[in-house]
Amino acid sequence: RLHLKIIEDHPFNELAWFNLGAAYQGLKLYEKSIDAYQYAIAIDEKFDYAYRNMGDAFIRLRKFREAIEMLERVLELSRPEAVIYEAIGHCYDKIGQFAQARFHYKKASHLNPEDTQLLYKIACTYMNESSWNAAIKMLDAALRVHIMQPEYNLAMGRCYIQIGQLDEAITYLGNVIRIRPRNI
Repeated sequence: RLHLKIIEDHPFNELAWFNLGAAYQGLKLYEKSIDAYQYAIAIDEKFDYAYRNMGDAFIRLRKFREAIEMLERVLELSRPEAVIYEAIGHCYDKIGQFAQARFHYKKASHLNPEDTQLLYKIACTYMNESSWNAAIKMLDAALRVHIMQPEYNLAMGRCYIQIGQLDEAITYLGNVIRIRPRNI
């Protein structure tokens, strides 16, 4: 109600529309939040935070192509950020365009080299394409930093199973069991 009142008093204030969108987004009313962000952008077409939040709302609605469009606009308007590249990679990953996903995950990784989760996501794109050796290379880099990360070990075990190196697979899968003995 507060945001609607502010907009009633200041209908051409992009920040008021943005705040209304953020309020709707906080209530998980993503369609309404997108409408509010579109008003903010209509008033100020270079309002990068509105594009960013709209991209997030589209992701939550599983409208990945629309999210990509919004997030790419953020990259045009502001300095590159790892989180934006990662979000774009996530969208491409969800629509099955693994090479594009990998491209964006790699850009994110260059901006945030200590985030091994990005290496894992790159590995997963290779796994989705059955490029097991490339996946192993990425997982190996991630495991050098976080040797007992269960997801990385599980993925590595799966890769080694696929290429027929069962002793290696057993080693990595054994790590997962040691780390999470109660995980079915």
